[in-house]
Amino acid sequence: MNSSPESTSLGRENESPLLSLPTELLCLILDVSYLSNSDLASCRRTCRRLNTVAHDLFNPTYIFKVDHPSRSPWQMIRRLLVHPELGKNLNTIKVEWYRRQAGRPETWTKQWIWTPQETLQLTILAKDLGFDEFAMNAISYGINSEVLLLVLLTFTSRLRHLDFGATEAHIVRGNTIGETMDTLRECYAEPSYFILPESETKTLDESSPKLRNYYGGLMSTLVPGEPDWAALWFHEYLRLDKLPRGLKNVRSIKHGYNLDAGRCKGFYPRSVPRMLYLPRIRSIMCHRCSSDQVEHLGTLWDRGVIAKWESKNFFSDIERIELIDCALDPLCIESIATMTQGLEYFKWSSPDGEKLTESTEQLFFANNKNLRKENLVFGSHCMN
Repeated sequence: MNSSPESTSLGRENESPLLSLPTELLCLILDVSYLSNSDLASCRRTCRRLNTVAHDLFNPTYIFKVDHPSRSPWQMIRRLLVHPELGKNLNTIKVEWYRRQAGRPETWTKQWIWTPQETLQLTILAKDLGFDEFAMNAISYGINSEVLLLVLLTFTSRLRHLDFGATEAHIVRGNTIGETMDTLRECYAEPSYFILPESETKTLDESSPKLRNYYGGLMSTLVPGEPDWAALWFHEYLRLDKLPRGLKNVRSIKHGYNLDAGRCKGFYPRSVPRMLYLPRIRSIMCHRCSSDQVEHLGTLWDRGVIAKWESKNFFSDIERIELIDCALDPLCIESIATMTQGLEYFKWSSPDGEKLTESTEQLFFANNKNLRKENLVFGSHCMN
């Protein structure tokens, strides 16, 4: 039965003025700082629109979709720049990786363009985080959204859990430099100086100095470190003296690596010691913390950070560490025994079957009085 014009008109007259407001104003009205959980639950039962707003913006778990075609990370930061209070309800951040793939145009996420006002706000935030011009360039270019994770963490003061998922450091999943350039060429709103014409990327050899120079220049605006490093902005700019608010209360971190997505054997362990010194950290689980250049393992572990904090007689209060399939120098593991005092469980498995010396094992027990023998695990076997 069709509604009459009179009934339709009456329905519009009876519609609450609240529902005619823009989403941004509804967000302010549903501010969790003065609404209880039961109030929010009541709002969600009122109608479909309020249910959607309350669920999307006040869900304690946020999925950070790196480089997703929807460009949701950039949209989230834009929203938080206007309404920073929206980030304080987040309890958990889970990262999903949607890197662009050569030959698959549906994955070629387009460049994000910030407004001048947004760029100014982001510049101020970046300065507070200790970002240099390279990191700020990565933010402003709007191609690699992973750099925005540390920005997001400045708004999430109640964050407790951070799960990186199976990380993909390389911003294009391709086999050659030419494929990477050809893919990114289609993503920029305007041509990039560093991307060669397709006629050259198709003809120049991979070892061509010209191709590699342009590629190096391009990557310097998008990723930290050398172009082929499996490095993330989070790793390079996690500063203990300039922690974003979201890391001051975080209790657990999980970090994996997608072996099918890159040319490296795992993510570089540079930031692991810094994670151990987060103020409230209690649990860390890392899969494939490694390096494809063994001689760099010691320096990438960043013993300088360890020495700095050891000089202050400062220890990590972390309780549980799992390093699964991690190719680390035994000296790195020894440093963990030195840095910790409250461990209740420690597990390390190495793809090379590396084991610790008896002196290192005893160091764990000497510094960690709550660590039981059966909870010190190497590979698939407990200590006997």
